[in-house]
Amino acid sequence: FAVCSAFLMASCIIFGFIEFKGKWYLFYHNAVLTLDGHRGAIGRRSVCVDELHYNDDGTMQTVKQTRQGVSRP
Repeated sequence: FAVCSAFLMASCIIFGFIEFKGKWYLFYHNAVLTLDGHRGAIGRRSVCVDELHYNDDGTMQTVKQTRQGVSRP
């Protein structure tokens, strides 16, 4: 199933969901880093976290990946 939009996502199926202080978060990685001018998936990952949101029927909305992540409460 699709959890994240494909915008920044590396081809990866590894992610985690965590509840903290009553909110749910998605931890994942993307492929925006570069090394020697090469972008992407070959060992250059950025760890990311974004907040999860749900529809009224309880289904999870697709996560909008951000570059800034979540803010401190």
